[in-house]
Amino acid sequence: MGLALPLAIAVLLGGVLGALSPPGMFAVIALALLISLAGSRFVAALLVVTLSLSVAQVLLARGAVLPSGLSGADLTVSGKITELSDEGRFTRLRLAVETCQPLESWQLGCDRLGLVRVNWYRAPSLAVGERWSLTLRLRVPHGFANPDTFDYGAWLWREGIDATGYVRESPAPHRLVPSPGSLRQRALAFLDSHVEDDLTRRWLAALTLGAGQRLTDDDWDLLNATGTTHLMVVSGLHIGLAAAFVLWLSRGLARCRLQHKAA
Repeated sequence: MGLALPLAIAVLLGGVLGALSPPGMFAVIALALLISLAGSRFVAALLVVTLSLSVAQVLLARGAVLPSGLSGADLTVSGKITELSDEGRFTRLRLAVETCQPLESWQLGCDRLGLVRVNWYRAPSLAVGERWSLTLRLRVPHGFANPDTFDYGAWLWREGIDATGYVRESPAPHRLVPSPGSLRQRALAFLDSHVEDDLTRRWLAALTLGAGQRLTDDDWDLLNATGTTHLMVVSGLHIGLAAAFVLWLSRGLARCRLQHKAA
């Protein structure tokens, strides 16, 4: 097994230390690294570095979460739409935050906010890739209170979502930059225009293009009940990788054929 198990343990331990943040943690890690290097114990030094990187990632993620003092406050946020899903009564979107500041100057700053998940009621026509300036009312990510239910809080953590909330109508939102469009979006648009059945359309989009946000809550409940959620999560990625490999192979064969004809 070699270094695989020690590295995995170092990553897990780093995650625990990052979550607990005990006093003097960085001093102890730095001392352990110096001792390892001084004794030419390079494997131990590698493990310490791995642990410290894991700690740093957890601390960075914690630092980006919305400060509790801003929960329920109105914030002026500009950012790029990375995901969209139509939920009927509202549009749910993920926004990669570029700038953030409270409407009230005396409130805490929110410039470290990274990714938010918000609902937009009576939303205009939107597209992935657009940049908007929005007024958001956000709250700190949290899970459901009922036991034995889907761990929504842990899911938000894994997705890197720093806050959830909704779009306010005042001050009015405005589009900063229109969507440049992408191959994936064109493929989704082609699917939407050629497949009439909603059930078939959203499952095809999720399986082939990784558009899992199109699945409904009932669809996810079905996946959880059958233990196949992981297949949906990775299917779009796997198909994309396979398509890229076939494209690369086809181009290589075409070049070889052209060179052979030229000779």
